[in-house]
Amino acid sequence: MSVEILNGATIASFIEDEEAFNSWVKKRFDALDEDQDSMLSYTEMMKELQCLRVFQTETDFEIDAKRDPDEVFVGFWTT
Repeated sequence: MSVEILNGATIASFIEDEEAFNSWVKKRFDALDEDQDSMLSYTEMMKELQCLRVFQTETDFEIDAKRDPDEVFVGFWTT
């Protein structure tokens, strides 16, 4: 596991470098857009959110439990 430390100045510098920032955003979007339709579907976004552990429900973060996107969607909107 790697750990990266970002402070406000590092983030601000990256965002202010429009060329680097726009290039990164385009590459990231293209990687998420699996079907290359220039839109992110619910399923494409859910995969990323689960990777970022936005919807992590396990208490042990060493466990990568895969959940059905519909199950997560229902759980997210009903809590």
